[in-house]
Amino acid sequence: MLRTVYIEPEVDDRLREEAQQTGMSKAELFRCYLRAGVRSVRADPDLALPQPRPVDAPPLVLRTAHVDAAIDDWLRVRAFDAHVPQSDYTRWCLAVGMQ
Repeated sequence: MLRTVYIEPEVDDRLREEAQQTGMSKAELFRCYLRAGVRSVRADPDLALPQPRPVDAPPLVLRTAHVDAAIDDWLRVRAFDAHVPQSDYTRWCLAVGMQ
């Protein structure tokens, strides 16, 4: 499933740098980190939920990648249950995976 998410510019920069170093695409790195974040959240359901972005936060950049439909469905359900936009929940899982 093709998913478009807004991410922080520094995350996009890190993905680009790692892609250049490893020879992997930014989209593949995005998927790897997202899967790692989902695994971490599943393993520790008590992790603090994502916080809303401050109104004065810097603008985000657009990132589009193919995401496994099962992961996308899981993110959608979890975001709904947490009363958080799916894009915020996805961005949070990506950040958890990048730690």
